[in-house]
This record gives sequence, structure tokens and C-alpha cells, in this order.
Amino acid sequence: MVVRVCSVKNLIKTGITFNRSGIVPYCRRDTEIDFFFMIDARYGQMTDAGGRVSYRETFVDAAIREASEETRDFFDFRTSRRDIVENGIAIFDDDRTIIIIMVEVSVSSPFDICQKYQSDFDIGLKRGDKHSRLENRCMIIIDIASLEELALVETEYNFCGIMSYDRSTIEMNKEMSDIVSRSYCGEINVYPTLYKPVKFLMKDGLKKVFSDIT
Repeated sequence: MVVRVCSVKNLIKTGITFNRSGIVPYCRRDTEIDFFFMIDARYGQMTDAGGRVSYRETFVDAAIREASEETRDFFDFRTSRRDIVENGIAIFDDDRTIIIIMVEVSVSSPFDICQKYQSDFDIGLKRGDKHSRLENRCMIIIDIASLEELALVETEYNFCGIMSYDRSTIEMNKEMSDIVSRSYCGEINVYPTLYKPVKFLMKDGLKKVFSDIT
């Protein structure tokens, strides 16, 4: 399938429907651009906050719903749908789409969001939150160069359970490594691999997206 990139606004106008839709937020930090991904609790792989589009649900509304559930409301776009439509960039093929959207980070560092997500996930796990809010073990940030490199790494499905972590060879910085290591109760200094459906879109759509937002 051919991977294409366009604005969310223009994609809506085409009337194309998708089976899967998700969101990857990003923020600017000085001269850096950091993308927020999730680590799937079942596969131990890096993924967007996304999932299946329900009957009569638009791909935009599905992405917003999934992002709210899977980031435990840390990225809740339900009151800013217009921002998604007006400013989002969509990477898509015939079956699925990922919306790339810039977010303003109010805390001192994007790493703080990842840490706060981890604490909230641990509380929810002990409390027995519903499955849709426990699908992702960690929130993780990655810079453009590392993401582009990671999109070239071959991946397989991992069925090891909620503490699994499918390691790549791409190193992460110490701040991110400390957060992930605490979550998995062991030293981890590399990014996990990318979930295959997400990798397919990111691998072919990255350069076009980056040229639009850099």
C-alpha cells in the first residue's frame, strides 16, 4: 500500500474512511522536536495512541478518543478538536492513519509528562482501571533522528506479557532511560522497537512530515 501525507483538513474533504486511527503529539524544545509515543503493555513495542475506528465514527474522532484513553487523559484533545483539524498532519494508507499534532508542554520538561504518566499508570494498575486505560505501560519521547532510525529496524510481535520490552539497538538519553528503567525494574538504555502497523506509516511518511514541521 502507498503511504501518503496531507493536512487533516484536506484528508477530511476526501471522505476517505479508515479502520485504524491514532495520534502522535510532538513538542518543540529549544531547537529539538520531541515526539510522544507509548509503549504497548502487551507487546513491549513503541506505538501511537491509537486503535480501531468504531462504526459511524470519523477517523478524527476515533484518534481523539483513543488518545484520551491510551494516554490516560494526559493528551486530551476532546475540547480542541478544531486544532487537530486545522493544524494536524496525517500520514495514511488505505487502511489506517496517524495524526501528527504539535502540543504546548506546560511542565518544565517533556520528560516530566512521561514520569507523571508512569506514576498514574502504576496507580491505575493497582486500582484495577479498565483495560482501555492500561494498554500502554509507558509514555516515551523520541527525537526526529532516532525515530527515523528506529523506523528502519525490523520488528516482530512480542507476546511476553505486561512487563515485556522489545529492545532495539537505538540508544535513548539518560533522562528517558531512567524513567523507563524504573517502570520495568531493570536497566534499559535503548528504545523499544516500533509496532509494525505504526512503523509502516512512519517509515515512509517521516521525511515528508519533517519537511512540513521543521
